[in-house]
Amino acid sequence: MPALKEPIRSVDANGKEILMTYQAEEIVFVDTDENGAYSSVFTPFTGEAGEWTVNAYGFKKLLGTGASTSVTVWGLVSSPTALTLTATENAQFSKEIKVRNPSPKNGDGAPLTGLTAALVKKSGSGVSATLDASAMARSLAQGAATSVQLNVSTALGCSETADYEVIFTTDQGAYCKTQVHLNLVPATPVPVTDQKSVALGLNPGDTVSRVLTVTNKGKGTLSGLKASVPAGLPWVSAGSFSKTTLLPNESATFTVTFAPGEAVALGQY
Repeated sequence: MPALKEPIRSVDANGKEILMTYQAEEIVFVDTDENGAYSSVFTPFTGEAGEWTVNAYGFKKLLGTGASTSVTVWGLVSSPTALTLTATENAQFSKEIKVRNPSPKNGDGAPLTGLTAALVKKSGSGVSATLDASAMARSLAQGAATSVQLNVSTALGCSETADYEVIFTTDQGAYCKTQVHLNLVPATPVPVTDQKSVALGLNPGDTVSRVLTVTNKGKGTLSGLKASVPAGLPWVSAGSFSKTTLLPNESATFTVTFAPGEAVALGQY
């Protein structure tokens, strides 16, 4: 498959030097039974899909009367064949998976038709995945490639791992798949206050309160929310939060009270 413009040097199954006249060529020595029948297992490598010509000779190649037939090897290869991704809970991400017709680009062979892609979930909970094949070509000429988009969404509290298979098939029976393994780690909460600082002026004996808001800007759940004040300022106190557990983008408020006594010295604190 197919014929070369110029022969190239190679070796046969016995290590003997030969001249290859085809882009891919395999020489096999077989023993026949008394009726001249024989069997041989042929396993093409990636890139050797296409039209193969089988020439059988008695005794030596090109000597005696030969028999000839042809067979078409259909191939399909995905890339990557194995995909491992690490992500957090409560996240969304995408990954492109390519698939190609590994036949040589000689333009003489038939294309692969009826290309389909399917997503199969093997394990995991709290994980949702979809396959976007809207841009995938349904026919692949020799050497041509196309792709699909794997879209994944993880929920809070999802399993630590999840596994999927992306399976490609064609009308000709060509088949390949990509194994997808997800490692999922806990999401991190990020508390953010609406004010970075509070500036105010008051006299000893006065009492002033300010209401502050804290929002969870992270992707994880924020639990056990509490506020503390400087130990050296006993006249500053923080009240309880309106809620102590915040989901992503949820907020809670608390009150900070400033009440310096009459005996507190004037100054900047």
